[in-house]
Amino acid sequence: MTAVDLLSDSFPHGTKEGYEQGCRGGWCPSKNAGGDSCVQASIRYRGDWEYRKAVDAGLPLPAPVLDRPKGSATKRITQEVIPAPTVHVPLFEPATTKAGPIPVNGHGTRAMWLRGCRVDAGCRSFIEGGISCREAANAYKRDRAARLRGEAA
Repeated sequence: MTAVDLLSDSFPHGTKEGYEQGCRGGWCPSKNAGGDSCVQASIRYRGDWEYRKAVDAGLPLPAPVLDRPKGSATKRITQEVIPAPTVHVPLFEPATTKAGPIPVNGHGTRAMWLRGCRVDAGCRSFIEGGISCREAANAYKRDRAARLRGEAA
């Protein structure tokens, strides 16, 4: 298909057939006249069930969903807004280890050691007086080895 064929008066611009026959540019005459371009018509045909049924049946085309008046095609679902509680209620008890509670920032745990906290001087838990992530990883390895050997921890 050549550009001359796209500009002929018999070409079906603004339809999915126009897109299938090669009109894929932003210069579609139908778009410039205020309608859908061939690309938009093809996308809408594939995505809008009501539009597809109207095109297949040869009926007048429905307005795009965004151009319809409010409440015309579908019922709006409203969500009730629930106010946030004003009093802080803890959702769970803070986790603890043998060394004490696990800090909120996660340091002092094997998980943070796995994430890369390997130096005691840079561990926030160690700086604040708790165990370092390296010490937590070593304690986990010791406890796991004892469990595998069958020793009570």
